[in-house]
Amino acid sequence: MFIRRKRNASGSFSVQIIQKVGRINKVVKTMGCSSDGSELDTMEREARSEIDRLRGQVTIFYQSKEH
Repeated sequence: MFIRRKRNASGSFSVQIIQKVGRINKVVKTMGCSSDGSELDTMEREARSEIDRLRGQVTIFYQSKEH
């Protein structure tokens, strides 16, 4: 599985989780759509954790929201 940032007709971007099946790319989940770069980066981080969840992998690193 991998993450794709796809340009929409409106000019915004969609962040999608893609799985390669044979020669075909299948959309597993669309994380969201935005024109803001920082929002797209946030969606890509969420997509990475979603890929880990879908694969059944547990991360050993705890990310605190407090710095």
